Amino acid sequence: MLTPQVVAAGCHKDRRKAARRAEREAAELAGAAERVALREDAELAEALRRSEVDAEEEALARRVSRCEAAVSSESTGGGGELPRRVERLEASLGAATEGSLEERVGAIERLIGPEVGEAAEQHLPVAEPFAAVSLADAGLDTGRPAGPVHARVRHADRVAR
Repeated sequence: MLTPQVVAAGCHKDRRKAARRAEREAAELAGAAERVALREDAELAEALRRSEVDAEEEALARRVSRCEAAVSSESTGGGGELPRRVERLEASLGAATEGSLEERVGAIERLIGPEVGEAAEQHLPVAEPFAAVSLADAGLDTGRPAGPVHARVRHADRVAR
């Protein structure tokens, strides 16, 4: 026979099972959410790294174009692969430089003269302001208070010039 005590004990046991099941499901959901957040963080970091690499490559291409313009009126205008363009510059100057592409371009700039080297030194990094805007737009802490989007974009434009 089911007494009220037996029924109450059974209900209590069912509630404990339900509570454990709910806790387990909540832990699984929290784990899944954490994995998604980690994956999104990794994707954002990779996108940021790629944009920085692209910005560095573009800056190097501009430096090579300035060198080409200083050496001859026959600049490739940004066409062709950078290593090949640097080799052509070295050949036209009669200079064989060694090192990374960045080091070789720096050596060419020094050979050409101070004007080209100074122009390269005045170049401001493009990736930093865009990275700060992107991080702020992604809701990540950038170390500064978030302002209106147009203010951040104007700041990035000023820094990029």
